Amino acid sequence: VDVFYYIRRQDDWMVSMWQQWGHKYGMSLEEFIDERLSVEEPLYMGAARLFEDVYGEDRVSVTPLSRKVLIGGDLVTDFGERAGILPLDTDSQSPPQNRSMSSFVCDVLARVPDVYDADRVAPAGRTDKKVRRLLERTLRSPDLLLNSDKRLLSPQERRRVMSHFAEVNRALRERYFPEAS
Repeated sequence: VDVFYYIRRQDDWMVSMWQQWGHKYGMSLEEFIDERLSVEEPLYMGAARLFEDVYGEDRVSVTPLSRKVLIGGDLVTDFGERAGILPLDTDSQSPPQNRSMSSFVCDVLARVPDVYDADRVAPAGRTDKKVRRLLERTLRSPDLLLNSDKRLLSPQERRRVMSHFAEVNRALRERYFPEAS
């Protein structure tokens, strides 16, 4: 078994996780970040070490999700090359299936009490998408609902998150991808 562990910048991870889960609990993005930082999440180094313990150090690679370091600047191409299963037909890829709701829409929904009651009682790891489906049916252009705009996270908050993880990121870089430095 080879493990290809792709990691994203922690500030981008925070926005994405908040869009998927945090806002559903009525948390602002800043509250969610405070909570995740208090438990040192995401635990990239811990996960990488766990993979190494299970599969062996020589079977694990850690790669930042950055076009600058991905082979071909693309996740699918990078994975195919690392796994030795190229060529993959990247031209026929379907569009992303798990697009996040706009962080601005999530911010508004986080302020609406009990809008996500059904999502909160769904089994762990699953979510009831009733609110999202209702919004998609109601909006003239669902693309307004689904976008990857991350501007809700201020530059100051981005710096705070990245400075919190600066030492971990240095260790990750030195251990797993020194060529990306």
